[in-house]
Amino acid sequence: AAGAAAAVAEEALGVEEAVARIGRVLLEERARVMDLFTKWDTNKDGYVSKREFREAMAALQIPVRGEDVLALFAYFDPDESGAISFQELNIFFRSSRNSMAGSTAEAARAAAGAFT
Repeated sequence: AAGAAAAVAEEALGVEEAVARIGRVLLEERARVMDLFTKWDTNKDGYVSKREFREAMAALQIPVRGEDVLALFAYFDPDESGAISFQELNIFFRSSRNSMAGSTAEAARAAAGAFT
C-alpha cells in the first residue's frame, strides 16, 4: 500500500512541473500557442474556463492534483478574470521561451568558458 501511495504522489505534478510539461508539449509537437489555445477553448468563446483548463490537462495527460489545477490556472490568468485569454497564454509562453533561450545561451557560454 505504501508503494502505491508513493507511485501516486510521484505521478502528480506541482505547478512548476506542469508548466514545464506544457512547454515541452508545445516544443515536441511544434505547436503554436494559438493551436494549443484553440484545442483548450472547446466552446469557442475566446476564453479558456477553469472547466476547459481541467479537461485540457487531462487530455494532455498532465497529472495535476485538484488543488494544483486551480493554482496552475491562476498562473496563466494573471488578471484573475477567471478565464484565460489567448493574449495571456501567448505572453506567458513568449516570455518563457525567451527566458529558456537566455538560460540555454548562458549555460552554453559558461560551458564554452570552461574549455578556454
